[in-house]
Amino acid sequence: MLALLMKINKNLILAIPMAMVLGFGFGLLAPVGWLKSLIVPLTFLM
Repeated sequence: MLALLMKINKNLILAIPMAMVLGFGFGLLAPVGWLKSLIVPLTFLM
């Protein structure tokens, strides 16, 4: 797991846009209404 995190950390230029595209795709394909309740807690967590 640590090796995977280090690999992602070294390739942030690719990892950030890929995560954004995957999140957008998930939002288009899956019901995401339940995520509304997580916006505030996750914002404070960041």
